[in-house]
Amino acid sequence: MDIFELETEQSLFNITFYENPQPMWFFDTSPLRFIDVNKAAIDHYGYSKEEFLGMTIRDIRPEEDLGKLDDTLKRLSGPAAFKRTFRHLLKDGTINYV
Repeated sequence: MDIFELETEQSLFNITFYENPQPMWFFDTSPLRFIDVNKAAIDHYGYSKEEFLGMTIRDIRPEEDLGKLDDTLKRLSGPAAFKRTFRHLLKDGTINYV
């Protein structure tokens, strides 16, 4: 792969992730920590990027939903495991269905 291909792939990633109007993030599946978030997630959830990167995906779930999250993570086998409706907590405490 040459430098042009790498730059093109990085540009495509930037467009599809960082500039995407939908909230998106990456998280590490072991400690469940956020690795990166896009601006749409920051704007929607109300947390700064620094706050997100100090959190786990458990931190944006209502406490009573953590068992459901744990069940989903046990069956984690790609994106299909997350094709369900979840409740997420925004910074202000509002529950958002995703």
